[in-house]
Amino acid sequence: WRTLGRFAEPATSLIPPAMVGHDPGRRSAALTREEALAQLAEAGLAAPARLRAAVHPLFHDRYGALLSALRELWGELGVEIDVATRDMASYLHAWETSEGIDLLVGRWNADYDDPDNVTHTLFHSGTGLLRSYFSSPEADRLLEEARSETRLSAREALYRRFEALLAQAGALLPLFHDI
Repeated sequence: WRTLGRFAEPATSLIPPAMVGHDPGRRSAALTREEALAQLAEAGLAAPARLRAAVHPLFHDRYGALLSALRELWGELGVEIDVATRDMASYLHAWETSEGIDLLVGRWNADYDDPDNVTHTLFHSGTGLLRSYFSSPEADRLLEEARSETRLSAREALYRRFEALLAQAGALLPLFHDI
């Protein structure tokens, strides 16, 4: 709220509010500085760690305050971010290939109001737009089963299991949903 104000609401999941699979009760656990440093050490990152990031151009403009806050927070943990994309063309190339990119700071708006558009469309290993960043046989199984499930409660449970898989892998940190 502090950096984006009325333009967005903080996200606790990939699936936006009001879509099947969104869990309004889900909360991200806040890490202490010591816990964050321990996780970085466990991941094999020694300070100063340098990450190459593909950053959507809107994060230099409309969402600039958020990007600055993230870089400052990460900097305090000894993580330096080198922005590898300077324009939309270089960002789109990094979006598609992930070559030499450690971190993607981007955005996605669903074309239609269905969780398949923010899960299968992005992360399925065969066709997902972000499959070079994260995909797995387990994710594919959950996403294929969810998109063909007709029982609403079963479909919702499958999407929540997919979200848990993303969180467990540390593959995605949803920051906000546009308002």
